[in-house]
Amino acid sequence: MSVLSFPRIYFNGYVAWDPTTANNNDYLPVYDATNVDLDWVYLAEKGITRENFQDMFRPWMIRPQHDVCENSSPSDTCPQVVSDTTNCDLSMVDPNYHMGSRWDYFGGGGCWFADFTAPDPKYNKKTLTSGGDLAYSQPAQPGDAILNKPVVIEGNAFGDRPSMARLVDINPATPFCSQIFFSKIKVGDDQTYLSAPRQVRMYSRAFLAPRNISNKLIIAGAIGVIFQTTMSYASLQIANGGRSPLLAKLQQAMNPQTGARGAKGLMITFAAYNTLYYKNGKYNNIIEQPPDCCSLSKMLQEGKVFMNPAYSRMVGVLGVWNEGELSSVPGGHQLVPVRKLNPVNPPKSNELEIRAGEFVGLAGKASVMFSGDDLPKASAQGGPPPFPQGTTWAQVDVSQRLVSLNMMNTFVEFNLNDITNDGQKFDYGTLKVGVDTPGGFQEIGSFGYDQYNLAAYLKQSGLVDVPFASSANTEDVQNWLSQGGLALQAQQGGQWQTFCQERLLTADTDSRGVYIDQGQTAEFTVQVRYKYGAPPPNTYLQVAQYFPFPLTVGSGVLLLFPAPDSPWKPNTDVCQQTPDPKKPYVSFVNGAVVPVTAKPNQAWGEAVVRLASQHPGFPVIVFYPLQASNQPPTPPAAQPAITFGFPADAPEPYNGLLIGNAGYSAVRVLPFDTKPMDGKVSPLVDFVDRWNGTGPYAGQPKYNRELTWKWIYSNILYVYDMLFPVMDGVMPLHSLERVEGAIDQLVVVISADWVDTSTLYMPVTRDLSAAKRLILETWGDLVIRKYPQQPLPPLSLLG
Repeated sequence: MSVLSFPRIYFNGYVAWDPTTANNNDYLPVYDATNVDLDWVYLAEKGITRENFQDMFRPWMIRPQHDVCENSSPSDTCPQVVSDTTNCDLSMVDPNYHMGSRWDYFGGGGCWFADFTAPDPKYNKKTLTSGGDLAYSQPAQPGDAILNKPVVIEGNAFGDRPSMARLVDINPATPFCSQIFFSKIKVGDDQTYLSAPRQVRMYSRAFLAPRNISNKLIIAGAIGVIFQTTMSYASLQIANGGRSPLLAKLQQAMNPQTGARGAKGLMITFAAYNTLYYKNGKYNNIIEQPPDCCSLSKMLQEGKVFMNPAYSRMVGVLGVWNEGELSSVPGGHQLVPVRKLNPVNPPKSNELEIRAGEFVGLAGKASVMFSGDDLPKASAQGGPPPFPQGTTWAQVDVSQRLVSLNMMNTFVEFNLNDITNDGQKFDYGTLKVGVDTPGGFQEIGSFGYDQYNLAAYLKQSGLVDVPFASSANTEDVQNWLSQGGLALQAQQGGQWQTFCQERLLTADTDSRGVYIDQGQTAEFTVQVRYKYGAPPPNTYLQVAQYFPFPLTVGSGVLLLFPAPDSPWKPNTDVCQQTPDPKKPYVSFVNGAVVPVTAKPNQAWGEAVVRLASQHPGFPVIVFYPLQASNQPPTPPAAQPAITFGFPADAPEPYNGLLIGNAGYSAVRVLPFDTKPMDGKVSPLVDFVDRWNGTGPYAGQPKYNRELTWKWIYSNILYVYDMLFPVMDGVMPLHSLERVEGAIDQLVVVISADWVDTSTLYMPVTRDLSAAKRLILETWGDLVIRKYPQQPLPPLSLLG
């Protein structure tokens, strides 16, 4: 079952993120993401208008600006003013000033597994295979030819030019809907390797915040997530020539002809966590090396252009992908947190590295926030604050008398090693794995801190194998499993308490990121399981529509439609951001409750969800599987709010959904440009009028190159030109001559066929509506045909 079965190949290292950050500002409403526009109302307050933005916008973006919400985030702050004479001293930092462009204005949207050789080898940042197991208690030999070899992720090639994999958020203002688009993954060297093309893109899963409470982590540094993808056996290229027993064993297990029944191919799962920023020169060889926001602002004002990527620590596993397992969702029995845990051996005060005060929540992209300095330190007597842990997945192999746990993103950490980027795990003592039955908790086995501390975590990439206790009779275990769900217990206050419990009925999908254009529908399949097996008869799936809140500044909660009369306030005031999505973004074509069907002898069920676009925006469709005897059932009310961690007033055990363990699809309903909802003229009509010299352009020159270019730039390209200045080095979007010179390439990279698959698609943010794509293609044809002096017919997406 997934990477929890054997054989396994472990790897670890670092993954780099190079997003363009100007479209996802947590502090200033610079970007109207819903309509793919600059926020002109806000910018007008700063003196930036449609008439002067080409001169004013970029210089304004690279200087510190006062936040919309005061004291909204303690991280990545700048002085009020940064100039040539500014000494970037920490004492000058103002908690209410951040740059509009944030930390990577010239990022290209790429991501890669780090492979950096430093002058001092202890500072090397490489991603390599680190070990493996042929079977339980049968580790691979250290000299196996597949070990200590590179793990590489690649993007598509344009001609002979390769591209990077791409990090793309469905909603740029939220941290819980990231995607990795890629073309290929290769593990090994030229002699011994495994290589495979992309089958399904990856999505951030099992969102845990805080994963680490160290105050060295800023911005999204406290987040931990899991990414996963699969490749069919037929698509794999494997070369080992008998040099690698581990790879040969994995190849045999993945092969549908020689592996266990149901084997389909390769599964790759990795956790990314402890993200660090401002690491140029330490994780790469980039010459410009700003250590903080102030220094970055100075360099950008000096005219320097450079990437400033962030780097996450990473551990991963290669294993067998089996029939029925989702490609992008970790497999196994899903155990979710139900109770906060206190460590049994709290670290010393000087080891905690946390701010003064008590933990109060998360800000922006999930920086950890503690209350004010006037309160006792969180590390004072009584230990650190308790936290819910992350999601765990489990496999019970009765024949091998073994429980295997995927704990890649389960346990919270408390400090950070400056060289390796590793954090220490809290010690919760001995933990028990067992089954919650009507007769009470029945222990299957137990494991100690030595199996989930940092050394063990790195050795097996967060997987923990727990043999059955001698007292756990095989027949008894099977009987317990028939009666209840798996659970994890820890000692708290002298009593054993369940802190992680199996969610018996689960629903999830490989369609985590869904794009819908105006007038379109989207259809996707949701897999439903009961105890990770087939759902019983009369199982249904309820879908509920949520919106991220706040809507334009970093989201901390999902709220159920319709919007509340008064804003729901997370840990900080919402200031100018008031939720007002009174109109739903999508409608459910087949209703909000759909049946779940399972074929005979199939260990899972499926429900088909169909969405129709209603309003541009970023809905999150949350799944609620349910059982009922009446057909169709009346479902229970959906959860009003879904948060990162337990709500402040939540009882324990807490049985609600969290953002990190809910099944959902993040949807992008693209701008309504075919028939605008605000009464404006469709750009499809306006562009044709501009070229033809008709409508509002009557009496102006027809078929005019410069005037038509001005329309194209002012209505489509300008927003990408302002937000993504990295394009200046490729195709300056403000230059008619340069864009014309690359028109053949432009028409190709905006192709609708590339949206869901290619790392070469532009814009990388994938927010170009079908209407504006058609306009660009039409204009491109005019350029290619040397601007023929003849009228355009009306444009229609219907052909």
